[in-house]
Amino acid sequence: MKKHLRFLTLALLAFTANSVFAANEVGSKFSITKANGTKFAVEVLTVCEFEEDGTTVAKNGTVKLYRFTQNEDAPATSISLVSFKVSSGTYDIVEIGDNVFMNQTDITKITRAGALEKIGESAFEGCTNLETFSEGNDCSKLATIGDYAFRGCERLRQLGNAADKVKFATSAGLGENTLSIGKEAFKDCTSIVSLTNNTNISVIGESAFEGCTSLVEIHSQFAKCTDIPASAFAGCPLTEVNVSAAGYATYTAKSSLDFTNAAVKAYKIAVDGENLTLTKMNKVTRGDAVLLYAEGGKVESIPVWGGNWKKHDTGLVAVTEDIEALASEDENGTNYILNNGESGIGFYKANGQKVAAGKAYLNVPATAAKSFMAMNMSEAVTGINNAISEKAADGKMYNLNGQRVSNNYKGVVVVNGKKVLVK
Repeated sequence: MKKHLRFLTLALLAFTANSVFAANEVGSKFSITKANGTKFAVEVLTVCEFEEDGTTVAKNGTVKLYRFTQNEDAPATSISLVSFKVSSGTYDIVEIGDNVFMNQTDITKITRAGALEKIGESAFEGCTNLETFSEGNDCSKLATIGDYAFRGCERLRQLGNAADKVKFATSAGLGENTLSIGKEAFKDCTSIVSLTNNTNISVIGESAFEGCTSLVEIHSQFAKCTDIPASAFAGCPLTEVNVSAAGYATYTAKSSLDFTNAAVKAYKIAVDGENLTLTKMNKVTRGDAVLLYAEGGKVESIPVWGGNWKKHDTGLVAVTEDIEALASEDENGTNYILNNGESGIGFYKANGQKVAAGKAYLNVPATAAKSFMAMNMSEAVTGINNAISEKAADGKMYNLNGQRVSNNYKGVVVVNGKKVLVK
């Protein structure tokens, strides 16, 4: 018995010595077995030496986790990525290699990933029971999420320290770096409801969030992304808006939407004498009635945002149920609906026409009522000058939005390519 114990003690000492020696060299590899029986195999990425008390030297560093082995007899459900303590030093896991946790269906939680900078390809792919990832840490250093990293994690509902949200890295945490999300990184993660802290994301791969059928909220825009693939949010129930080829549509928002970087623009309306002034809105609150514009028409999915739901005065009346016949006059004034008539695209008296739910109509005081209300954008619309120049040489009058107007129109018009003020 004594001989057996002596042999075991020597073996443990040998393992410790080898681990300490390996940890002192960049590129070397060593393994650590946790108390629960799981095993981590890591590669040393950096080593930093410093004096602790003038006589001893501590060694801190970073490692890449390249292999993980479960205890088959009692598989762990919660995996901690806390720093390794080796000899007198501390080694942070800053990278998870490709395929490390792939198809580990016993895992429900990854904890303490605050030092993590990179998640490799397919690192957690197929972890179908993984629900939370570093919910106690903000993942503020995470700069790379590889291709397929969480693909098929159908129960994943939280990444980072925002409850029930996927919260990406912050600019402050990354410094000059930005976050890259690989292709199909979160594909078919059907429990993700909300994304936040997106402003530091610079790359979103093809189909990154495709099939995230519960994703209905995006709390901030992707300000650093120069290109977001059309497939990135395919199959996600983000709010879709539809503007016909005429270029304009009325719309009542069922959710709070962010039009900041959208191709479709949203406008509120104010009565300006005989005309209407349109002012662009970046964020539209649930229940707001707005005018949409997209040159040549467009169908687009607009991100839902999580801001305050204070209703705006947009000058339009929301329609939540079908109106079979909207009267031109009622106790509130004169009602107008958007139409493309003799005077061009604008608001004409309702005259008993139907207004569908999800649309909107204009109501103005009777004292300001005209048969037709033309629209003036308060901000230039991309491409509108070309539209004016193409049509303005025919002797007819057009407003600054390129819409034909009647002889009764007051304001700046374009006739034969020249701007004229009509009083």
